[in-house]
Amino acid sequence: MTNEEFERKIEFIVEHQAQFASDIQQLREAHAQTEQVVSRLANVVDQGLSVMLEAFKDSNAKIDALVNSQIALAQAQARTDENLKNTDAKIDALVDAQIRLSEAQSRTDADLKDVGVKIEALTQAQARTDENLNRTDENLKRTDENLKRTDENLNRTDESLRNLIALVDRYLREGRNGESGR
Repeated sequence: MTNEEFERKIEFIVEHQAQFASDIQQLREAHAQTEQVVSRLANVVDQGLSVMLEAFKDSNAKIDALVNSQIALAQAQARTDENLKNTDAKIDALVDAQIRLSEAQSRTDADLKDVGVKIEALTQAQARTDENLNRTDENLKRTDENLKRTDENLNRTDESLRNLIALVDRYLREGRNGESGR
C-alpha cells in the first residue's frame, strides 16, 4: 500500500469518525428536546390535576350548600305546616317559600349541569394528556434505541480503528513503511 492510499484510508476513517460524532450530537440534542417535552407534559398534567381538584372542591361546597339549604328548607316547611293551621297569611308565606325553593332548585340544577360539563371537559383533557404521554413514551423508546445503535456503531468504529492502528504499527515495525532498499 502506498502512502497516498494509506492517507486516503485514514482520511476516510477520520471523515466517518467525524460523521459518527455529528450523529451522536444530533441524537443527544433530540434526546434533550424530548426531555423538555416530557417536562412540559408533566407540568400540563399537574396543572390539569390542580384544576380538577379545585372543581371537585367547588362541587363539594355546592353539594354541602345544597344539603344545608335542603335541611333548612325542610325545617321551615315543618314550621310552615304548623302555622298553616292558624292563618291564611301563613298560607301565602308558604307559597312564597315554595316559589323561592323552586327558583333555588333551578339555580342548583343549572349549577350541577355546569359542573357536569366541566368534569366532562376535564376528562377529555386528561384523555388527550394521556395520549400525549403515550406518544412521548414511544418517542423516548425510539430515541433510546437510536442511542443504542449509535453506541454499537461507535464500538465497531473503535474496534476497526484499533485494528487499523495495529496494522499500521505492525507494518511500520516490520520496516514496510514505504521505503525500499533498506
